[in-house]
Amino acid sequence: MSLKRVSIREFSLEKIEANVNPAYSAHKVEIQEAISHHYTKNLSYDCDSGRTRNKDGHLAQYSQKSDIPKYNMIDDVLVDQFMSFINNSISRLLRGYPA
Repeated sequence: MSLKRVSIREFSLEKIEANVNPAYSAHKVEIQEAISHHYTKNLSYDCDSGRTRNKDGHLAQYSQKSDIPKYNMIDDVLVDQFMSFINNSISRLLRGYPA
C-alpha cells in the first residue's frame, strides 16, 4: 500500500517534537510555535506528484518524476518531507524572523 496525500495534521505534537533537530531541543517555545505555524498553514505532501504545499500554495517539488520517493510508512513522510520545514522555521524564529 502506498500513500497518496499526507498532512502535518496527521501527526501528534509529540511525534513531531521527537524528530526536531537535537540542536533545537532546548527551545520548546520556538518548537511549538513552528509546529503551530505549519499546522495552521496545513503543510501537506502529495506522494504522487512529489509536491509539498500549504494553504498559501506550492512550496517544493521534485524536478524529475523518477526522483519522487515511494512511501509506505507515514512516519517516513514526516522525516523526509516535513521536518526540514519545521527545523527551518525554528531556526528563523531563533534568529528573530517569522516562522
